[in-house]
Amino acid sequence: MVSLSYLPPVRRDMISAGSKDPYLSIFYDSALISRGWLDVNRVESSKVFQGIVESVTSGRKNSTQALQDGNDEYDIILENI
Repeated sequence: MVSLSYLPPVRRDMISAGSKDPYLSIFYDSALISRGWLDVNRVESSKVFQGIVESVTSGRKNSTQALQDGNDEYDIILENI
């Protein structure tokens, strides 16, 4: 299955076995430390991320403030579910 998708398996026991392929081993290592998150409202969270990027790239906010504001906005989304 890995050879078809060229992605690491989802099971941690299979990931920990590693890969002999030097490129695929990068994905294996990353898969062990990566985390996911539940996107409860894809449309609204997309707006939050877009707002973060636009506020930083336009110079309206620094990255710390933009991330904090985005976090606050996403907290409101989570409270409303």
